[in-house]
Amino acid sequence: MDKPVEPLIQEAEVYYRQGKLELALSLCYQVIQSQPDFAPTYKLLGNILQLSGKQEAAIRAYQYGIYLFEKPSNSPIQLAEYYAALGNSLIQMGAIEKAIACLGKQIILQPNSAEAYCTLGILLHEVEDRKRAFDCFTTAIQLKPNLAEAYGNLANLLAELNQVSEAVNCLKKAIILKPGLAELYGNLGNLLCEQGKFNESIFYLRKAIEIKPDYANAYHKLGQVFQQSNQLEEAVACFQKASELQPDFAAAYGNLGMSLQLQGKLCEAIAAFHKAFQLQPDLSLLFFKGQTHLEASLEQLVAVPNYPPKTVCLSMANLAVDFDTNKRAFTYIKINSGQSVYLQAPKNSSGNFPQVPTNLQERWGEFPEMYLAILPNGWAWGDLITTAIFTEKNQLIAELSTGNVACFTEVTKLPKIKKIDGNIAFLSTIGGDTYYHWMMDILPRFKLLQYQGIDWDNFDKFVINNYTHAFQRETLNFLGIPEEKIITSVEYPHIQASRLIVPSVPSSIPKWFGSYIQGVPPWVCEFLRQELMPLAGPNPLKGYERIYISRQRSQFRRFVNEEEILECLGKFGFKMVILESFSVSEQIAIMASAKAIVAPHGAGLTNAVFCQPGTKLIEIFAPRYVENCYWILSNHINLDYYYLMGESLEKYYAARPEIRPVKRIYKEARTDDIYVNIGSLVELINFAKLAH
Repeated sequence: MDKPVEPLIQEAEVYYRQGKLELALSLCYQVIQSQPDFAPTYKLLGNILQLSGKQEAAIRAYQYGIYLFEKPSNSPIQLAEYYAALGNSLIQMGAIEKAIACLGKQIILQPNSAEAYCTLGILLHEVEDRKRAFDCFTTAIQLKPNLAEAYGNLANLLAELNQVSEAVNCLKKAIILKPGLAELYGNLGNLLCEQGKFNESIFYLRKAIEIKPDYANAYHKLGQVFQQSNQLEEAVACFQKASELQPDFAAAYGNLGMSLQLQGKLCEAIAAFHKAFQLQPDLSLLFFKGQTHLEASLEQLVAVPNYPPKTVCLSMANLAVDFDTNKRAFTYIKINSGQSVYLQAPKNSSGNFPQVPTNLQERWGEFPEMYLAILPNGWAWGDLITTAIFTEKNQLIAELSTGNVACFTEVTKLPKIKKIDGNIAFLSTIGGDTYYHWMMDILPRFKLLQYQGIDWDNFDKFVINNYTHAFQRETLNFLGIPEEKIITSVEYPHIQASRLIVPSVPSSIPKWFGSYIQGVPPWVCEFLRQELMPLAGPNPLKGYERIYISRQRSQFRRFVNEEEILECLGKFGFKMVILESFSVSEQIAIMASAKAIVAPHGAGLTNAVFCQPGTKLIEIFAPRYVENCYWILSNHINLDYYYLMGESLEKYYAARPEIRPVKRIYKEARTDDIYVNIGSLVELINFAKLAH
C-alpha cells in the first residue's frame, strides 16, 4: 500500500513559501517517485521551477498536471488554477498567444474570476486586440468593482484610444481603491500633462514621488512637465534627480541638456548631452530625425575631426579681442546698438483667462546690438532647425548659433564637409524654411549684409536653409538677390568657406546670448515695412476690413470647431482668408487693408507687420502653447492686441465621440489643435468693441 503523500506536499509548500526551493523541489520529486499521477504535485512543482527561472520545465509540469486533471470527476476550480499558472509561465516566456488561449480556458472554468479577465485584457492589449481587451477590463470591473488593477489597465487602453478624459477618471478611481500605488499617480500625471493641466499633473507626480522616493521615471516626467510649462529651474532639478537615482538614464541626461540649453546654460547643456550619448550612442541619431534630407544621409555620415577639440566662445566681442592680438585673423563689425522697449500688457476679457501667461506679461525688454562676423576658413552646420558656426580653430560661436546647438556639438558623425571658396554669407537659422523665420530672421540678415552700402556683387554665395517656397523666390527677387548665388543647407548642411560672413540673428536670439527678448526687434519691423510695403499698392483692398485667418491647410494648430467659428465671426462681418493661397504682395495688401483680424497663433500673423497702427488683432492660443512673438510685434507698430485661450480638446471630443481620433498620438505642444469656446469669443469681440 502506498504511503500518503499529502504530508510531504504540505511540507514542500512550507519550504516553498520560505524560499527554500531546493528542499521543496526534493520533496516534490519524492512524491512523484511514489505517486506519479498525484496531480496537485505538478502545480507546486511548476511554481518552484518558475521561481527558479526554469520556465520551460515549469510549463511541462503545469501541462502534465492539466493532463491529469482533465477528467470530469476532478474540480474545475483546481483545473482553472493550473491554466492560470501555465498562462503565467507562458507570459514569462513571451508566448503571449498561447497564454491568451490558456487564460481563455481558465475563464471558461472560472467565469466569475475578475482577475482572469483583467490578465487576459492586458495580454489582448499587448497584441493590439483593443476591442476584446476593453471588454475584458469592463467585465472584470463588473465582476469586482473594487479591482484597482482593472481600472488602471483600462485607463492605459482608453488613453491609447484617445479617450483621455475617461482614462483620467479610471485612474482617479484606481487611486481611491489603491492609494499606495505610485505608478497610478505617475500615469495620471502623464495624462494630465497631455491635457495641458500642468498644475494637476505636478500634484500627482509629486504624490507618486512621495509614495516612492526612488521613482526615477516620475522625476523624469515631472521634469518634462516643468519644461513644457517653462519652469526650467524645477525641470533641471528633476532631471538631475532622475539621473542621480538611475545613473544610466540616458533620456534624463538628454532632457537635462535641453532644459539647460533653454536656460541659456550652453556649456552645462553640452556636458549633459555628452553624458547622454556616452550612455546611449545611438541617441545622437535623434538629432537627424524628422528631416528627410538628413535621415536619407545616415549611411553616408563620416566621423567629425575633433583636433583641436571644440571649445565654446560665449562672447563674440571677446573673441574679436583675442584675435586682435593674433594679427586680426577675425573681423567683428558692429552695425547698431542694442535697444530697450516697453511692452504693454495684452488685452483679454475678464472671464476667459484671468491669469496672463508669463511670456505675455507687461515689462521692459532688451534687444542686442547687431554685427557682422567674418571668419577666415570658418565652418558651419545648417539644417531646418539648428545652425552652428565655428572658427577655423573649432571654436563654437554661440551668439551666432541657433536651435539645438548643445546636442549638435556632441554629434560625432556628420555628412561630409563641402568646402567653398570666396565670400560666403551664411544666413540659415532655426526654422528658416518657415514663413515667420524667413521674414523675421533671414530677410533682415540680408539687410545686415548691406551695411555701409556693400553690394550683392561682393558676395559669391548666400547660404539659406531652403529655397523651395514661392514666398522665398518672390521676396528675394523683389530685394534684388541674384538667384544663381543661392545655395541651401538642405543640399549642403556642412560647409567650410575661405571667408565665412555671418550676420547677427535678429529675432530668434539664442538664450545663451543673454536675457534678451525672444522676438522681432523694432528695426526689423521698420525694415520690412519700408522694403515690402510698396508691394501692397497705394489703395486699400475692398472687402478685407475684417478678416479671419484660417489654418485649415496646415497640418497642426487648427481650430477643431472652425465651422462654428466661421458662423460666429460672419455675424460680425469677418471674412475668412487662407493667406498661403495668395502671393506675398497680395498678403501684404490684405493685411495693410485690415482693420480687425482674428487668427490662431501661426505663421499667417507674420504679415501683421504690414498692418496699419490701431488695427485690432485677436490671437487665439492652445492651452499648452503660448508664444509672444506677435504680441511683441504688435507693441512695436502700435496694434490693438487681444488674446484668447482655447479650451481642452478633451472637452470638445467628449461631447462629440463620433469624431474623436481613433488612436492617440502623442504630440508636441506646438502642434496642438485648438478648441474655441464660442461664448468666450463673442465676449472678447464685444470687449474689443467689434460687435458693430
